[in-house]
Amino acid sequence: MYSKGKRVGDGFFLALSVFLSQANIEQHHGGPFGAVIVEFEDGLDAHGKGLGKPRVIGVGTNHVVPHHDPCAHTEIEALRDAAKRQDFSDVRGCVLYTSCECCPMCLSVANGSGISRIVSVNTRGQAEAIGFSDQLQYDLFRLPPHQHMTWMNRLEEGKRQDLLDKLSEHGAMVLDHKGDVFAYGDVDTSRDPTGIASINAVRKAVKKHADHQKQKGNQEPVFCSPDGWTLVSRDIPHPSDLILADWARMLRHRDHANPENPAFDGKTPDPLRILHVTMTYEQLPVMDRHGCVHVHQDAHVTYQQPTLPDALRAVLTQHSRGRVVSSAAQEVFQAWKDGTREGKQVRY
Repeated sequence: MYSKGKRVGDGFFLALSVFLSQANIEQHHGGPFGAVIVEFEDGLDAHGKGLGKPRVIGVGTNHVVPHHDPCAHTEIEALRDAAKRQDFSDVRGCVLYTSCECCPMCLSVANGSGISRIVSVNTRGQAEAIGFSDQLQYDLFRLPPHQHMTWMNRLEEGKRQDLLDKLSEHGAMVLDHKGDVFAYGDVDTSRDPTGIASINAVRKAVKKHADHQKQKGNQEPVFCSPDGWTLVSRDIPHPSDLILADWARMLRHRDHANPENPAFDGKTPDPLRILHVTMTYEQLPVMDRHGCVHVHQDAHVTYQQPTLPDALRAVLTQHSRGRVVSSAAQEVFQAWKDGTREGKQVRY
């Protein structure tokens, strides 16, 4: 595959990401998405191209349904895999190859993890055509913050103090529809780039809810929260968690006639579903191979990235122009669409 002085092109790793996406639907693990993270022995050139011998340090596919985890998207699973293999979470200088354009949650985590370049095959529009739309999530970043979250100083004093007492020393918590604490979250991103407090709170809450449903004999896939849950974060949640909360169906009111179908959820977020104590942004720190902790991108900057064109983003973001790999990726999407029509795919 590699000989000194030769360069392994993007097409090889993009083809690998497409192969992973195909395997994922064949194994009924989740959606048609795959990703690979590659480190190059001599780093990257000025255009983000790898120099020297490449090494795959992480692979990922979509595991939202089997893991009961609305955060288990392909790119994040690849970043988690890289952190597990390396025993640290910093992936600065690496390239993320993915079979489809990132959703804003995955884009935000990739930015914070130190990824230097993102290359994708299928587009968001092609994903929307087979039932995976993230337009509403991208649209959240065009809204002023007060339209999708609330600073707790704006709450009545008694309500604010009650929430502070419940939060105690924790970084975040999820409240159920009664206002009782369902799960806490605290930060540990040393070996998981998604281990920030707000994400941990949402993930723990959804997994706990899934376990409860399983104990009751409910065999339906559970990867969202019940209606009426609230995320309380000490700091303004990292943009990845803003989107995670939305993927978990916490942000929007549900249609009373179709409460189980997210397609009927309200289009306008409820700002009282996410509350934050301070006006400081929650950061995404990662640990390098020497045990040093870094914040590669301030969360305030990360909030700006999804609305920017690719050419203006802080992390170099590109789409594949290779005909063969693009055709293969489209075939995987078509296979998913055909299988969904026939009732053969994992149900979301």
